[in-house]
Amino acid sequence: MDSVENLIEKCIDKLMERNLISDGVLSSSEKERVTQNKSNLKKVQSSKTVVVYNPLPYIVQKYIHMSVNSTYYVIDSTGNRVPFQIQLCYEHCSDGQYEIFFYAILSPMGYNTYILVPQSTKLKVPSSFVKPSQSNVVSNGYYNLTINPSTGRLRNITNRNLKKVIQFSQDFWEYEPLTNLTGAHSDNWVFSPKGPANLVSNLPVEYSVIDGPYVVEIRQNFTSTHYQITRLYKQPYQNQISPPDFLSDYIDVTYLVGPLRGNKECITRITTDIGSSDTIVTDNNGFQYQRRKSNQSSILPISGNYYPIVYSSYITDQQTSLSIFPDRSHGIASLASGQVEIMLQRRLLGTFVWNITLNPQDVVAVRHHMVIDTPQYSSSIRHRLALELNFQPHVIIKDELPTNLNLMWSAMKKPLPNNVNLFTLQSYSADSDSNFVFRANHLYELGEDPVLSQPVDISLNDYFFQNVTSFEERSLSTTWKLDEMNRWKWNTNTNSEPIKRVVADTPTFTLKPKEIHTSFISFQKPNNTKVEAKL
Repeated sequence: MDSVENLIEKCIDKLMERNLISDGVLSSSEKERVTQNKSNLKKVQSSKTVVVYNPLPYIVQKYIHMSVNSTYYVIDSTGNRVPFQIQLCYEHCSDGQYEIFFYAILSPMGYNTYILVPQSTKLKVPSSFVKPSQSNVVSNGYYNLTINPSTGRLRNITNRNLKKVIQFSQDFWEYEPLTNLTGAHSDNWVFSPKGPANLVSNLPVEYSVIDGPYVVEIRQNFTSTHYQITRLYKQPYQNQISPPDFLSDYIDVTYLVGPLRGNKECITRITTDIGSSDTIVTDNNGFQYQRRKSNQSSILPISGNYYPIVYSSYITDQQTSLSIFPDRSHGIASLASGQVEIMLQRRLLGTFVWNITLNPQDVVAVRHHMVIDTPQYSSSIRHRLALELNFQPHVIIKDELPTNLNLMWSAMKKPLPNNVNLFTLQSYSADSDSNFVFRANHLYELGEDPVLSQPVDISLNDYFFQNVTSFEERSLSTTWKLDEMNRWKWNTNTNSEPIKRVVADTPTFTLKPKEIHTSFISFQKPNNTKVEAKL
């Protein structure tokens, strides 16, 4: 992981070193703007420069979260202040005394630079307050979260746009695994509990709330080894006509679990009043969704109803959906209507030598996003939210202010449509840095969304600054030219005609639902075109 991060940092350093003015890739007005920006930044005495790279082919707008040891305000590469919030670090944070959130707008497949300027006087830092004696409601304008003061746990969640209240409870539970030789014991590859899960603690939860100008945070201490942070994000500009991205449309939850006691398998269990009829929908292969009906008559009534979740999973009725977006793969189940449970951490101390790999003694931090909304709206943002959580912006911290460098850059003229993802853009020739394997995939299944499940026409030269000079469609593995492939013909019970592809010889193609396009492409050399003119 460190080597990948170092490689990304080296690539961004190369991009930042390029002098766009002397290379002649900027218009006269752009040259004047860049020169003025650098002049403004020279007046700033800064100890931290933060370069934020967005790997996704979409404009991403979000709050960047960092730990710092002093108080700062934040400006962007043009010298303008950006919305930020600074607060005391939570008790499990060991990297600094404060946490800072600042609002970033990131171009598709590009980076922006932000400057953390030391405060001349101490900021008034929002601090957590003692648990109130009555129900406490926190809000970001989109969701209201109601805390039960007697238990310290969430009581309900209100979607203010729908004016709908969802009964909501969440807690930590632990399964005790089978570890003997008489049955299917739990180990690295098998989940086999002795029986139903046990509640970790039924005592009131210690909690505190930080209601800042941009971020609302609930900190809950269930036990010394089970901690949780729930965040809501507010719109940075109150008078903004169109809300940026999906900034306020999800609930951000971080679970901090461990070290567990021996032979425990920890889950989080969410219970709602959504009438899901013991059914959960999972993306078991990270590509297509599958509806799973709980089978309590199975010989494995618990583990037999667990399924993998890669990017997202949801339960739903006719009016409301609860969607879960994890930052890593998990096991997930719905053993009752309106209920979801997710495996977070396991610690097994069995008699078998190979179990030693499941003896973690550290704290694991698991992050999930949750959306509670109509089934229609949930489907329209599901794939973008999953991608934004799993492909987070890459943050590079520098101790100097690089006023002589290119502080903003993007590889793309405009973002891809919300139902198309850039799957692969990888050099395949050691002799050239302009030849690439290109893959794009349609994110939606047929009928999944009335608008986003439609076919999409893509012309690569409309999206990338560098013109595509050669284009050859290939098979998924790139082994064959597409027009030379001979597919097997299957005998089916339907009279449907096989899908016929029109092989294009120009960088233009159509993506149908769940289709993956693969091609060899070559870009025009950077020194022959205005490739980074967009700042």
